[in-house]
Amino acid sequence: MSGGAAAAATGSFQEPGPPRPRAAWRTAAPAASSQASGNSGGDSKPPDPKKGRKGDKDRDTAMDDAKGELQKILDGKAGGKGRHRGGRRHRRGGHTEKKWTSKDANIQQRLAAIAKLSLQTAQRQRLTMATVVDTFTMPKGHPVITALQQTLEDYRKQVQTAREAGPDQLRAVGSPTASLAVTLLEKLATCDVGGVSRQQLNDYLDKIEPTTGEPTITREQVELDVQAIKIEQPHDESKAKLLIAGPTWPMRGTVTHAFKAEGVATRFTGVMPAGWLEDEVATWLDVLQQG
Repeated sequence: MSGGAAAAATGSFQEPGPPRPRAAWRTAAPAASSQASGNSGGDSKPPDPKKGRKGDKDRDTAMDDAKGELQKILDGKAGGKGRHRGGRRHRRGGHTEKKWTSKDANIQQRLAAIAKLSLQTAQRQRLTMATVVDTFTMPKGHPVITALQQTLEDYRKQVQTAREAGPDQLRAVGSPTASLAVTLLEKLATCDVGGVSRQQLNDYLDKIEPTTGEPTITREQVELDVQAIKIEQPHDESKAKLLIAGPTWPMRGTVTHAFKAEGVATRFTGVMPAGWLEDEVATWLDVLQQG
């Protein structure tokens, strides 16, 4: 087995070279970004459930009221002039969990419309994902995943500090997209990706964080090229799924070739098949349409 093949098989990685000077926007509180905070899987720290958030009580009360009104309608007990369509339908009663949909054509039609809309949305989302998002699955302990998670954790701490300082500071934090993109390239360049890919990665990084002179690629340009970078948990708990939305990013092909050369990550191509939830909704839609 050759050295490169052995490295790919064992998941070994190259040691990083001399550290590159970090861009100012990566070491200090960044100026206002062109993107909203937390759009790349870097959502801020979840609120304390004991404290709650403003408006939660009102929303919960409204939801409880709506559920109560719906239950009254299903049970045929809702009152008020003009609330009941279909003559004496509200006096029929006998609506059970298994029978009420078949006894009320209006509700049945609406449920069918909701199910159809859900299916259409899911199908279009899968098509869009195949067009603009690159999906890679790799071991959870892969250096790229570890580095991205650390960048996200640092970003969450920065958001929390800015939130405590006030709304102006929070708006100035911006998006973690550019930092995630640079972290991805930096860590990928230290992996066993081959000389050509490593050179292309380093050349791009030198334009963002040059050793001398001014950068020729700004944070704003990176954010325009890369819309989102997100880590998801697949069914296999030993794996991690990396999603990169950057259809016009000049480094899109380089990143893909680098992961392929390393031989550790798996890239998904084409439209993903429907999931179990989509199949479940499709089954219910068939039942509703049959009446």
